[in-house]
Amino acid sequence: MSVPGGLVFADTHILIYAHGVGDQNPRARIARQRVGELWRDGTGIASSQVLQEFYAVATDPELIVAASVLEERHTLTSGTR
Repeated sequence: MSVPGGLVFADTHILIYAHGVGDQNPRARIARQRVGELWRDGTGIASSQVLQEFYAVATDPELIVAASVLEERHTLTSGTR
């Protein structure tokens, strides 16, 4: 989502994909690339709420395991391995 001044708002999902999903996931690769570009260029921003949500998800073992299981199921059913 673009905001005034040419900045791009990064939401929780892109941060989770960029930092919490394996390299084999195409979404993770794209998210890592995009987040890297945003931060390197100084055009990425995130709200304190997004950072709190990211922290809550990234540090909760139950959510991490659940996300891994869901991602594996999606990979198996979509045939993108």
